[in-house]
Amino acid sequence: MAVSSLEDDGTGWAAVRPGQVVKLSFTPPDGGRALKALALLVREEPDGAIYFFADLNAPAVSRLGALIARLQRA
Repeated sequence: MAVSSLEDDGTGWAAVRPGQVVKLSFTPPDGGRALKALALLVREEPDGAIYFFADLNAPAVSRLGALIARLQRA
């Protein structure tokens, strides 16, 4: 799943380092709209990045929870 990270002014970052807060935009593969949220980059792994979401509303949390559960079953 492609994830875009943006600075507060909307410009993209060439590189994000752990400890930085970014605006993430991504569309989960559930047929819904793109999710946009502030997130803290916790760490980078060989196969992706680990983010802590800062401002998700309840429907977005439920949506991501369902996606995570589906991915864990796969």
